[in-house]
Amino acid sequence: GNRLTAFPEVFHKWTCLTELVVSKNRVSELQLQFEVLTSLKVLNLDGNLLVSPPREVLNQGTPITLEYIKRLKTARETKVLDLCNFELRGIPVEVIVNNSKLRELKLSENNIKVVPPEIKMCKDMQHIQIDHNLLNELPNEIGQCGSLTSLDANNNHMRALPAAIGRLTNVTKLHLHDNPIQSLPPDLKRLTNIVDLRIKITELAGVR
Repeated sequence: GNRLTAFPEVFHKWTCLTELVVSKNRVSELQLQFEVLTSLKVLNLDGNLLVSPPREVLNQGTPITLEYIKRLKTARETKVLDLCNFELRGIPVEVIVNNSKLRELKLSENNIKVVPPEIKMCKDMQHIQIDHNLLNELPNEIGQCGSLTSLDANNNHMRALPAAIGRLTNVTKLHLHDNPIQSLPPDLKRLTNIVDLRIKITELAGVR
């Protein structure tokens, strides 16, 4: 390798490229322009320092990797980011940092265990869909997403909710069913705008 740290600006003009080998360099991120390389069949990035896309996406092959990048780029324009079914083990922090103006975040059907505290940067977020994952909890910082109107976190592993959820007073839809929730925070009663509440609690120990 030549120890590249980033791809040259001209690379996105090579739209007929079918194979790209840049192994053993120092590339940490694939630029969003990669989505134009629709003819690419083989992408070898072994031995780099990649953090974006995450390894679990790269391991699924070139078409999935390019689709992931395409969706990131689309989100810059639409403010809607759909990363459902990418086998993600976490929400890449750089995804939130680089898309802090998002209005909608879809992360269903992944293997996500943690929502990073950086979610608080998304002040314009209105809808979060993170059902069918492996979440053990929601961070207190989610309470700073004051524009949120819809939160779908059903089918996870959460046993409790953060007290800060009571700050989401604009929420009208809250889906938390199929979580082993054992108690509910008292501030939940502050969500007076809810019209669609689903909490199918299977191991209720008490409602404080």
